[in-house]
Amino acid sequence: MKKTRKPRAPRRGAGRPYEPGNVVGRDALIRETLRLLREHPPAKVSLREVARAAGVDPALIRYYFGDKAGLLTAAVSHLLSAMEVEADQHLRAEGPASARLRRRVADLLHAFADNPYLHQTVLEQVIFGDKGDAKAALKRLAGHAERVAKALVEDGVASGELRRVDPRFLHIAMIGLCEAFVTLRPLVEALSGGKPAAQLLEAYRDFVVGLLLDGMRAREAAPRRKLAAAG
Repeated sequence: MKKTRKPRAPRRGAGRPYEPGNVVGRDALIRETLRLLREHPPAKVSLREVARAAGVDPALIRYYFGDKAGLLTAAVSHLLSAMEVEADQHLRAEGPASARLRRRVADLLHAFADNPYLHQTVLEQVIFGDKGDAKAALKRLAGHAERVAKALVEDGVASGELRRVDPRFLHIAMIGLCEAFVTLRPLVEALSGGKPAAQLLEAYRDFVVGLLLDGMRAREAAPRRKLAAAG
């Protein structure tokens, strides 16, 4: 008597992994990744952990992003895009260049404070990333940063508040000053007698703005010396 063979289930193609009731999309996975990155450095955020937080199979993450580097690059690019929108809104606001510089420094400080591993992730995945999406993200980041800094300088020069400086160096200086305050949090607190860094954030913002403004303030033309009349 011949055995009846069970019909084989059709093979699933290489598309999106099937999960009953799975409605988690790309944006939701990015949000979970950013949430985890607020608590852990990028090295300790795994695909399995992101999948578990989102309630999906890790294969879904690989489907959307390819690998962990692709996921982290997409996540940090999403956050940087949101920061760019905020920076553009503040750039269009009316007021002296000094007020817009203050807002720019405040935005950067709060972004780093809210996302303590942002700078580390940007360094690893965007600035030193070797994939196509990382290079595209770096080009966009650099272009936007220079445009914002250039607008600040040009407006300040036009109003007579600031002297002309290289906007690229201004951006690098702002990033370094703001990022160090968060990265060196234990040192900041030790220097402040144990006071939490969050309590010092606004005071540090004013310090940075004052430092930058003093360095960029328009210098008055030196008065011409009157030549002594010949005897």
